[in-house]
Amino acid sequence: MGKRRLLGLAIGSTAIGLLGYWVGTELRREPSVAEIYPGPWQTQPLAELDSSLSLYTVPNCKPYRYRVNQLDPEIGEYLVACPAQGGQPPPAYLVQLPLQKVVSGPFPLDPALAAAP
Repeated sequence: MGKRRLLGLAIGSTAIGLLGYWVGTELRREPSVAEIYPGPWQTQPLAELDSSLSLYTVPNCKPYRYRVNQLDPEIGEYLVACPAQGGQPPPAYLVQLPLQKVVSGPFPLDPALAAAP
């Protein structure tokens, strides 16, 4: 075999191997919060969110912003960001509206999401 052919086979094999590695890595990767709850932030109040937040006595959470879970929309889950206080990242909560339940939080909102429109 010629040197060019061997070089072509080596480059092609490497490219296929790297592509396989990338696909495997992407399949195992956990989606980011921004991918699960894509923007933009919604700001119009929702009675169901108001009810859920008050039922779980979430303090100082008005005016809130929210995003809907787009990877699993049938569960009715919302990422809710309360106003930031004292220079801290905004506290965030996960709320499932069908259950009227705060399922997680408070946790600090990712600064990249906090600054996003």
